[in-house]
Amino acid sequence: MTDLSTGELKRLLAARERIDVLEAKKNKLAKELSRVEKELDALMTGKASGTTTRGRKKVRGRKSTSRVKLEDVVLAVLKKKGQPLAFKDLYEAIVGGKLFASKSKNFDNVLRRTLSTSKLVKRVGRGIYDVA
Repeated sequence: MTDLSTGELKRLLAARERIDVLEAKKNKLAKELSRVEKELDALMTGKASGTTTRGRKKVRGRKSTSRVKLEDVVLAVLKKKGQPLAFKDLYEAIVGGKLFASKSKNFDNVLRRTLSTSKLVKRVGRGIYDVA
């Protein structure tokens, strides 16, 4: 054979084992890279694959129990007046009397939405509302 000492043979054997470990790691990473590239291609072309990861679970906010609801304020104003009110008058009564605090830039839209979805308030005529 060759004239190698036992120390050199041990060093060559350790190097060969390290090479085998690194090649196995390289193959594993190549497979993972291939999987990631497939997923990227699918997302880029608009075809999402079935093996997508789940996002964060949506947490539902707590409902405020102490805060006054706009619907309750509207009912109180309508009952106090005792007659159907036009949207403009209802809006002025709530905003002018500072009966409801809102951070909305378009509070009139919030009020319109509340009036249209409320089961406690009925629409009597065009822009005129009363207690249901």
